[in-house]
Amino acid sequence: MAFVPFAVLAVLALFVLHGPAAGFAALAAMLAFIITCMGALRRRSADLRGDSDRTGVAGWLGGWF
Repeated sequence: MAFVPFAVLAVLALFVLHGPAAGFAALAAMLAFIITCMGALRRRSADLRGDSDRTGVAGWLGGWF
Protein backbone atom coordinates (compact mmCIF):
# COMPACT_ATOMS: atom_id res chain seq x y z
CA MET A 1 0.00 0.00 0.00
CA ALA A 2 2.94 2.32 0.57
CA PHE A 3 4.07 2.04 -3.04
CA VAL A 4 0.77 3.29 -4.52
CA PRO A 5 1.86 6.97 -4.82
CA PHE A 6 5.00 5.87 -6.64
CA ALA A 7 3.03 3.70 -9.04
CA VAL A 8 0.52 6.46 -9.79
CA LEU A 9 3.26 9.01 -10.48
CA ALA A 10 5.17 6.56 -12.65
CA VAL A 11 2.10 5.78 -14.75
CA LEU A 12 1.34 9.47 -15.11
CA ALA A 13 4.91 10.22 -16.17
CA LEU A 14 5.10 7.38 -18.68
CA PHE A 15 1.68 7.37 -20.30
CA VAL A 16 -0.29 10.55 -19.54
CA LEU A 17 1.96 13.58 -19.26
CA HIS A 18 4.11 15.04 -22.00
CA GLY A 19 7.20 17.24 -22.05
CA PRO A 20 8.59 18.92 -18.91
CA ALA A 21 5.58 17.87 -16.84
CA ALA A 22 6.43 14.23 -17.51
CA GLY A 23 10.01 14.86 -16.44
CA PHE A 24 8.95 16.44 -13.16
CA ALA A 25 6.48 13.62 -12.51
CA ALA A 26 9.18 11.03 -13.22
CA LEU A 27 11.55 12.79 -10.82
CA ALA A 28 8.86 12.88 -8.14
CA ALA A 29 8.13 9.19 -8.75
CA MET A 30 11.81 8.32 -8.38
CA LEU A 31 12.11 10.26 -5.12
CA ALA A 32 8.88 8.74 -3.80
CA PHE A 33 10.20 5.26 -4.60
CA ILE A 34 13.50 5.89 -2.81
CA ILE A 35 11.82 7.36 0.28
CA THR A 36 9.27 4.54 0.39
CA CYS A 37 12.03 1.93 0.14
CA MET A 38 13.92 3.59 2.98
CA GLY A 39 10.79 3.56 5.11
CA ALA A 40 10.09 -0.09 4.27
CA LEU A 41 13.57 -1.16 5.29
CA ARG A 42 13.47 0.65 8.63
CA ARG A 43 12.71 -1.62 11.54
CA ARG A 44 11.40 -0.71 14.96
CA SER A 45 13.51 -1.74 17.93
CA ALA A 46 12.04 -4.03 20.56
CA ASP A 47 13.52 -2.17 23.51
CA LEU A 48 11.57 0.35 25.58
CA ARG A 49 13.78 3.35 24.78
CA GLY A 50 11.99 3.99 21.50
CA ASP A 51 15.16 3.94 19.43
CA SER A 52 14.80 2.31 16.05
CA ASP A 53 17.34 0.23 14.20
CA ARG A 54 17.91 2.13 10.97
CA THR A 55 19.04 -0.71 8.76
CA GLY A 56 17.51 0.79 5.63
CA VAL A 57 19.14 4.17 6.09
CA ALA A 58 22.58 3.15 7.30
CA GLY A 59 25.63 5.27 6.69
CA TRP A 60 25.92 9.04 6.57
CA LEU A 61 22.21 9.47 5.78
CA GLY A 62 21.03 7.40 8.75
CA GLY A 63 21.82 10.04 11.36
CA TRP A 64 19.53 12.59 9.77
CA PHE A 65 16.25 10.69 10.16
